[in-house]
Amino acid sequence: MYKPDHIHDRRAHRRGKGRAAGAASAALLAVMFAGPPSAALAEGDAPAARDLTVEQTAVFSVQAPAPAAAASGALSVVAWVDHADNTYAVGEKVRLFVKTNKDAYLTVLNVGASGRTTILFPNVYQTDTRVPGNRVVEVPAPNSGASLEVSGPTGRELIKVIASTSPTPLLAATQTRAAGPFTAVEGDTRSVARDLQVTMDTEHEQEWDDYNKVITTIASRPVAAAPMVPAPAGTAWPAPAFDLRIATGKSAYRLGEAVSLYLSTSVPCYLTLVEVGASGQARVLLPNAAQPQNLLPAGGTVVFPAVGSGVGLTPMGPAGIGTVVAVCSTDNRPVFAGGLSYGPGGFAVLGGDGGAVTRDLAVVSAGSDPGRRTAQATVGFLVMQ
Repeated sequence: MYKPDHIHDRRAHRRGKGRAAGAASAALLAVMFAGPPSAALAEGDAPAARDLTVEQTAVFSVQAPAPAAAASGALSVVAWVDHADNTYAVGEKVRLFVKTNKDAYLTVLNVGASGRTTILFPNVYQTDTRVPGNRVVEVPAPNSGASLEVSGPTGRELIKVIASTSPTPLLAATQTRAAGPFTAVEGDTRSVARDLQVTMDTEHEQEWDDYNKVITTIASRPVAAAPMVPAPAGTAWPAPAFDLRIATGKSAYRLGEAVSLYLSTSVPCYLTLVEVGASGQARVLLPNAAQPQNLLPAGGTVVFPAVGSGVGLTPMGPAGIGTVVAVCSTDNRPVFAGGLSYGPGGFAVLGGDGGAVTRDLAVVSAGSDPGRRTAQATVGFLVMQ
């Protein structure tokens, strides 16, 4: 069984295909369901070369020759995985899908941070490189006995997909050796990248296209902390409805350091995230100016902020204990009356003190409206200078 070195994504393509994946408002939750990509997804996110190692960047930078200006229906290839947040924990299996817009020949490479390059397709179970157009191909084939299982060290890993209209070998057989069901590529990535680019540039009578996908791996899925906000007097803390969970990637963050939140639910619900800083100031993280859509799908773990969403989350400050409260509802009525006014960073700052805000959220979660099913979970983290 092949275990990647680690695998962060930003579906990144070349040149014009490096456009943002649709409107930023859809980046967090609207694309959380796995499956064939939408038209926006197929375009890919902005290039993520800055997140890769020097070794990975060499292969990332290889570009398929541009098609003739007058060409219509030019060859196009797209790739995606079964976690729409493109994040995997050690031990989890990655399901990789590829699709071309017409009959083509595929090569799929995996480049780890160390520079180790592996050919994922073709493989011993999928020896024919030709794939039919507009048909989803899973790599490796399901039920084949091979799988992509994440192992340490964690970080980022590049998947490079190259498609052509003729079966031109991209790498010489002398450069490769068997590695289980897959094929290991000998030599450094600069040599690999040079050979790929030379082959595509010289074989200009056929069409080419390429697609870069970067995946993030983490050591484990954080376990949600127990609720920290007490229920108001005269009410009972709600049962763990929806099995709503929230956790941070780390227990402590420095001011200015990027914060990652992990959320999951057993029932689809509309999510509101509120951060309360050590000073008592509160702000709404979700929905926000860039992401008004806040449907949290069931059955998986969602990372906030999502890669490529254009939203950055750092602790409010000052140093002390920060808290994030998650409230999920079966309907999309807003938790706060009167609407939200978005300020710096796209988040809405709430008036009053954080204690009053969390009490109000607790009242909502305790079932103040009989026609509304809600759940609440809270996580705290240390903020340091």
